[in-house]
Amino acid sequence: MSLLESVSLDDCRGEKQRAEYALLKSKALDKNYIDVTDDSLIRLATSYYEGSGTEEEMMSWYYLGLVQYHNDDIIDAAISLDKSEEIAQSLSQYHYLGLINRYKMELYGASFDNEHSLTFAKKSLDYFRLAEEKVYEEYAVLSLSLTLRKALRYDEALETLSLLKSSEDPLVVAEADRIAASLFFYRAPSEPDSALYYYSKA
Repeated sequence: MSLLESVSLDDCRGEKQRAEYALLKSKALDKNYIDVTDDSLIRLATSYYEGSGTEEEMMSWYYLGLVQYHNDDIIDAAISLDKSEEIAQSLSQYHYLGLINRYKMELYGASFDNEHSLTFAKKSLDYFRLAEEKVYEEYAVLSLSLTLRKALRYDEALETLSLLKSSEDPLVVAEADRIAASLFFYRAPSEPDSALYYYSKA
């Protein structure tokens, strides 16, 4: 990120360099958890790579989708993520397919469309498994359990959390315990003793 900050867009010569810079900076901002709401930079990349069917085009649509998501531009974000997903599938980019479907899960969840949100939560988990990325897979399990909770499918959510029994990540385990506690509290019949047990563990 510090290296990119030492270079400005004005230092780039030609469309290719400007597109490469836009894509690299968008990726760096995302990795540093910086939410971007101005799409002018990433659109340099989408304009240049559009129609190429390359990994660069896939990423440019993905990062444009994120900008639109952070702008609450739900429809355009979904369109951009669809374009990214189509290319990612052709390239078997399972990591990005996991990320794309995670954001689709959040898009539909924000619109209270729990069934579609569940579909994308499950797809995200499946793709991270295919990518063999343990950390992403475990957080996808947490996301799926939360999505099931929103859909009032408490027993399924608890069953999903059981996939994390062997997790060695203390943050994942603590979050799983917090979710489990809420599930025991809200489901019918409520199990307050079990809820308190998991809250005490978290």
